[in-house]
Amino acid sequence: MNKKLIKTIASIICGLGTTTIIPCVASSCGNSSNNILPKEVYKFSDDGKTLLGFKDAFLNDPNSKIYKDKFTNCDTMRIPANATSIAYFAFIDDPAKKNSTIPNFITKLTFAKESVCSSIELGAFAFCSTLIFVNLPNSLIEIGNSAFQGCSILTSIDFSNATNLSSIGVSVFRDCSWLTSIDLSHTSLSTIGNNTFLSCRLLTYANFPSSLTKIGSTAFKNSNLSNITWNAWNGETILQSDSFSSVAVKGSIKVTNETDDAHDSAKLLQYLKDNGGLSEDWTAV
Repeated sequence: MNKKLIKTIASIICGLGTTTIIPCVASSCGNSSNNILPKEVYKFSDDGKTLLGFKDAFLNDPNSKIYKDKFTNCDTMRIPANATSIAYFAFIDDPAKKNSTIPNFITKLTFAKESVCSSIELGAFAFCSTLIFVNLPNSLIEIGNSAFQGCSILTSIDFSNATNLSSIGVSVFRDCSWLTSIDLSHTSLSTIGNNTFLSCRLLTYANFPSSLTKIGSTAFKNSNLSNITWNAWNGETILQSDSFSSVAVKGSIKVTNETDDAHDSAKLLQYLKDNGGLSEDWTAV
């Protein structure tokens, strides 16, 4: 029997669900081509809108026979489209002990294309030691305090679709020590809370939107921030004296889409030095 015919028969049998006769090469992990965790592992509020975390059966044994064939090769959590919010500590077993319930084979967090999720609440994904990549949805408006705090190997956060995001709370990405850059330029962000990027020690680059009007205390302290881009800075951003304290000693600032000489790179540089704790050795580009 030729290889093409064998492949066709195997595909038909997989479609019928009779994988006990001829094993399918692709995982049946929710979406087999993307290795996505199946929707049935998630627990919702009674109205089906708030995502509360994982179901107990999954938490008790994520590698049990019940689920084994469904996510053997999964590496991605995709938040279902019907979730309007993600509850506080949704994926935390014990906040006091900082125990995440996200299994160690999950490295990516995404949202369904039709997502209506508008908020990620307090500590929802905090202290996950396996997440590497997060892609935020267009529907998102706010990220609550400590939502991703202590995600120790989180390397990349894609904000490019999060055009409605207006608020990032306190300590949201605190101690995300592998995070290297953030591009917020596509968002509608007005507020970055206290300690938001505190101790993100590999963070070197930040791109801010023109909508940003407030940056909290020690927001970037103890990062390695050395390159700031700001889209059409309006000159009215409220800073704390330590918003940019203890970042890189030397760095550069650039304002794109300058509106006038009073809101150019040099003026922003001086503003951050005078009001945000930025070192005197930084320069305007």
